[in-house]
Amino acid sequence: MGKYLITGSPGVGKTSVVEELTKRGYKAYNTDNYREITWFDDLQTGKPLKNKPPAPFDPTRHGWNWRLPALKKLLNSAKNVFVSGVTSNTIENLDLFDKVFVLHIGLDTLKDRLTDRANNDFGKHPDELREVLKDHDGSDIFWKNKGAIIINAEQPIIKVVDDILAHINEK
Repeated sequence: MGKYLITGSPGVGKTSVVEELTKRGYKAYNTDNYREITWFDDLQTGKPLKNKPPAPFDPTRHGWNWRLPALKKLLNSAKNVFVSGVTSNTIENLDLFDKVFVLHIGLDTLKDRLTDRANNDFGKHPDELREVLKDHDGSDIFWKNKGAIIINAEQPIIKVVDDILAHINEK
């Protein structure tokens, strides 16, 4: 069974990759879209928030976390499953995946995508944008050191997905 993570900074194209994989007949899920899988926690109490916190997101007060029982159930739902997301608890759960793909783009492209995207408001607030750009700078080296496969997400989405699938279909 293949369990694959597609991750990277907010705005790199994870949702678009999931959409393209789904078009091609793969089981692919953006975990951000499933509240039972990914939601906000209060870091002081450790409990899930009832409502989304106001912008800007404060990572010292709130975590954006996977609910592991629900994530594991999703990962075991098909022979091959792709999930996309970047959470506060991604790093400590990399062992759940057979391969990790990190979408990477330049800082200028990332800034443009975050400020222009219509499907998600995260990163539009100046404080969030600044933090995302700061965290993204050098993230490709960080992820490569974790054993992830870096994918150039500045190319057309069809080519991005072809590159991911080429790594899965290796002999």
